[in-house]
Amino acid sequence: MSNIAKNLVKTSSVLKVGQLLEVGIFGELETYKSRVEDITDDSIVIDMPFDSRRIPVIPMAGSRVQTKIIADTCAFRFTSNYISSGMNPIPVWTISKPPVVERFQNREFVRVKITRPIVVRVVDEDGTMQPMVTTNTVDISGGGLCFVMFNVIKIGTKVTMKMDNLPHIELLSLMGEVVRCHEVDVSGIKVYHIGVKFIDFPRQDQNKLIRFLFQMQRKSLALGL
Repeated sequence: MSNIAKNLVKTSSVLKVGQLLEVGIFGELETYKSRVEDITDDSIVIDMPFDSRRIPVIPMAGSRVQTKIIADTCAFRFTSNYISSGMNPIPVWTISKPPVVERFQNREFVRVKITRPIVVRVVDEDGTMQPMVTTNTVDISGGGLCFVMFNVIKIGTKVTMKMDNLPHIELLSLMGEVVRCHEVDVSGIKVYHIGVKFIDFPRQDQNKLIRFLFQMQRKSLALGL
């Protein structure tokens, strides 16, 4: 039996109403948070995803959708087709339901919305360090994070980051590369959400961060968030 076959699990044994999801449309880089609202024999109804600007995401009919889920700290993924959107009583997507899902190892999967102070320094192309800026995170995963800035940071720019306020984790000194920069309106104030992927993240520190994020994710699931 191949490794892929060993990791295939019946969808009905994993997927549950109320479960958190991460969905992405093939050909696009951005992923979105959602939740299972209903399950039928051949389809899944999920909360309509919104992008970082809080705009509803509505793909073209038949678009391929990659979905990732967490069940009991295991990560699963499957591919389905976008079928339709609805607005009654809440905005939702309907996507096709595959017979099986694939268990996989993805250390960067768990992304938790969490606001924590973070000290950021932008590294210029010549290696010069710009002044330190203290700001807040938007979300964190095992492979990167998002923080708030009042100015644009060019994609591909290197940044250093320091955090010392996560439970059970000592000072994290991180290097990252900007991969996203989105303008966001917060109570009439224009800010930017800067998405960064970690570079050369020591495995020991990454393991600590991932354990913390799994704990946060389980708490959110328990509260139905």
